Amino acid sequence: MKATYPVDMMARLLGVTRQGYYAWRRREPSPQEGRRLRLTSLILGIHRASWFTYGSPRVHAELEAMGETCSAQLVEKLMREAGIRGVKKRKKGRPPRRELRPLPSPDLVDRKFTAAGPNELWVADMTYKMTGEGWAYVATIQDVFSRMCVGWAVSARIDTDLALAALELALSRRRGLAALVHHSDQGSPYSSIRYQRRLAEAGIASSMGSVGCAYDNAMAESLNSTLKGDLLDEHHWPTRAALGSATMRYIEGFYNPRRRHTSLGNVSPLEYEKQLSERDAA
Repeated sequence: MKATYPVDMMARLLGVTRQGYYAWRRREPSPQEGRRLRLTSLILGIHRASWFTYGSPRVHAELEAMGETCSAQLVEKLMREAGIRGVKKRKKGRPPRRELRPLPSPDLVDRKFTAAGPNELWVADMTYKMTGEGWAYVATIQDVFSRMCVGWAVSARIDTDLALAALELALSRRRGLAALVHHSDQGSPYSSIRYQRRLAEAGIASSMGSVGCAYDNAMAESLNSTLKGDLLDEHHWPTRAALGSATMRYIEGFYNPRRRHTSLGNVSPLEYEKQLSERDAA
C-alpha cells in the first residue's frame, strides 16, 4: 500500500494518526502473537513430516505429544491461515493410483556439485512445456563431472515411468557405476518405490535435497533452464512428438557433442570426456 498511496492519505481514510501507524510498525509482537507464530512453525513441521497428509486432529495429537497445550480449534484455525490441510478420503468411486514412496533419501551432496571423474554424481530433474496437444514433460539426468546429459525422456505424464525412461537410457550408455550417487528432489517420481528399487539394483546411492528448495538441486535446474532457453521456449510445438524429436536432436546432436561450457574450459561435454580419456591413456 505504501508504495502506491501516501501514508498520510491512508491514515486519514482508516481513521488513525500518522504517529499511531509508525508506532504500530515499531511494536514488538505480543506474547500471544509470538505463541501463535511458534505454534504455526511447529504445525508446518508436523504436516511436512506426515508427507503432507495430517489434518488438524492428528496435528493436534502430535502437538500434545510434544507437550504443547492448545485447543483443537486453534490448530484448525492456524492450519487454515497457513493454507494447509490433510488428505481427504474418498467415500465413493475407485481410488486414484498413487505411487508408493519410501522415506526420502538423505542429502549426500549438500549443494556441493563437484566430481573428480565421470559417473561419480548424477543430478536428475524434470521440466515442462505446453504443446498443441497439451503439456509435455521432459526428464533429464546429467553427469556433474562433464555436464553430459546422459539420460532424457519426454512424456505426456509426469510420473515414475517418465523418470525411469530417462534413467534406463543413462544406464544403457554408461558403465562403472559402483561409486555413483544419484541426486534429485523429493518429487514422487524419484521417491517412488519402483525408481528407488531400480537405483538399488544398479548399485547407485540415492540422494535427495529438501522439499521446495531449488538450490539443493541447482545444477539440474540449470540444465533445464538451458534446455528451455535454447529450445523449448523458442518455438511453438504442435505435438508432443515434435517436441520430443527436437529434444533428441538438441541433446544428442548439439548439447552433448558441440555446446561449449565455460565451466569446462569452453569445450563441449563430449570433448571434455574425450580429453580425460586421452590423458588417462597417455
